[in-house]
Amino acid sequence: MRPFPRQFGSFQIILFLFFLGLLAYGQTLSYPFVHDDVVFIQENPHIADLNLKRIFLGTGAAGQPAPVINVYYRPLVDLAYKLQYRLFHLNPAGYHFFNILFHVANSFLVYIILVGSLGADKKGVAFGTALFFLLHPVQTEAVACIAGMSNLLFAFFGLLSLSLYLRWRCRKERPAYVLSLSAFFLSLWAKEQAVIFPFLILLIEAFLATGDKDYVSRRILRLSGFFAVLIGYFILRHAFLGQGGIPLIPFNGELLLRILSIPRTLLMYLGIIFVPRHLHYYRSTDILTPDTISFLVMPAVALAVFRIIRWTPPAHKRILLLGCGWFFVSLLPVLNIVPLINEYSLILTAEHFLYVPLIGVLLFVLGLGHYWLGRREGGPPTARLASGRSHGLAQGGRPAVFAASALGLIGLIFLMLTVQQNSYWSGEVSLFERTVRFEKNFGRAHILLARAYYFNGEYPKAIDAYQKALAIMQGYVPKAGVEGAKTVYLGFIKGIHFDLANCLEAAGDGEGALNEYIKALRLDPRDAILHNNTGILYLRLNNSKEAIRHFEEAVSLDKNNLTALNNLAACYLETGRRKEAEGLLKEILVRDPRSAFAREHLKKNSVPP
Repeated sequence: MRPFPRQFGSFQIILFLFFLGLLAYGQTLSYPFVHDDVVFIQENPHIADLNLKRIFLGTGAAGQPAPVINVYYRPLVDLAYKLQYRLFHLNPAGYHFFNILFHVANSFLVYIILVGSLGADKKGVAFGTALFFLLHPVQTEAVACIAGMSNLLFAFFGLLSLSLYLRWRCRKERPAYVLSLSAFFLSLWAKEQAVIFPFLILLIEAFLATGDKDYVSRRILRLSGFFAVLIGYFILRHAFLGQGGIPLIPFNGELLLRILSIPRTLLMYLGIIFVPRHLHYYRSTDILTPDTISFLVMPAVALAVFRIIRWTPPAHKRILLLGCGWFFVSLLPVLNIVPLINEYSLILTAEHFLYVPLIGVLLFVLGLGHYWLGRREGGPPTARLASGRSHGLAQGGRPAVFAASALGLIGLIFLMLTVQQNSYWSGEVSLFERTVRFEKNFGRAHILLARAYYFNGEYPKAIDAYQKALAIMQGYVPKAGVEGAKTVYLGFIKGIHFDLANCLEAAGDGEGALNEYIKALRLDPRDAILHNNTGILYLRLNNSKEAIRHFEEAVSLDKNNLTALNNLAACYLETGRRKEAEGLLKEILVRDPRSAFAREHLKKNSVPP
């Protein structure tokens, strides 16, 4: 029996992975821009600007709002969006297709790296790892979301760097080493998490270690180039952003709480890898929620893993150790030692953080499976997990047939779960409805859902979601220990009142909308836009006196606010204050010589413009 063809080379493998990648993610080609995609691409005023100096020497991705907590320097992602814009303009299908291509390429690189590390006799383990890396539903957040490009790019160049390093190590081709360093640098330009790759090379070197007494010194020389690139990256980051690559970590009670949350985070990640259910966007962990179960379960899990590794013979033990090391090393930067805060006590434990660490868990499980099959057969089953005797599932042997069947069945389950999970990215309503289903206390998720409802014309649902968000944000204010954090939450509250006013007005509740504007103004009486909008609402409620008062306040706060100037001029004309109106109309023409409104009304009043 031959479950797989006798010859199953690299070209056939990449074609097979591409076919499965399209099956798993092809539906996303019809999906629109959602959430961050809108900010980075659709509404980015600089998306067509391909000025490389601004891209690489700027203070972040063009069009990205100034972050409140985390500062990003990802020029390669910004460049990728702008190049894609040249190709696809605002057609999201092209951007989604690129994500699929990079994900398929990454799965193939996983195969290449593991074959180079484990040896040709373990191509079955390498192929299974690449297959499940491609199809596992936890990857949806990185692939189905266009803004997940940062994860795909950093992984692509990082994995490419590893594969080139292994090529250089094997063949001593100097260009391969130089290209490996270059790919690593590009990976750092895509996402900060790329700092993991020199340490993954250390792991692979430890796995491939020989008894040669000069081996350690040679390994140090090999790795020195990567750490030199890493230091250079931090220097550039400091020069461009005015800060180091890793922010200062305050040693306080909050740090202790984040560290104490690590067992819970690890168990949660392992849980969704082995049982991928309840997957959702903006996954968070509340570090203030008491948790004793994790401190009991995590040591038990660690002990079980230790016993399994100890139980296996040396050749397989090294594979299991490599898998464990890969998982922990690649996950370490996002375990919130350096804070990644969603809001208040909610730290970000996003599913896309698992994009590269997943490889380690898959390698551990499949390496263990490889050993188990070898015991069942009385020898290593690898010849049946590679084509021919070293290329895939070939002939004979019930364990080999069982392995092929298990890979196929699990792959099919993952494929179906991924297709289902993709569907939540078909629009912002479905995306954020699922988020708030599992993150009920995450205020910003309720805000995002409310906005999605508003733009979908579902005003009662939007109002309800905004009110839930308001209650959460108001609860943070008295508990915020730092004045800056308190200001941030008050800003959110002001924004919610503003958006609630828009919702209520759209729903026909003018008095309710006015009440929300007044609440927002109490928080920030110097907001010209708020005064202008309040004035417009007073006009609609036939209260010209209050409307004029707010328009005047808006103009005094922002003399360049043409909307407020036009509204005030119109009110002056309506109430017979023509002289004041003429002065404003002339002022409008100074700021906007093309203003038809100002010219028309100056002409009506026989005043030369």
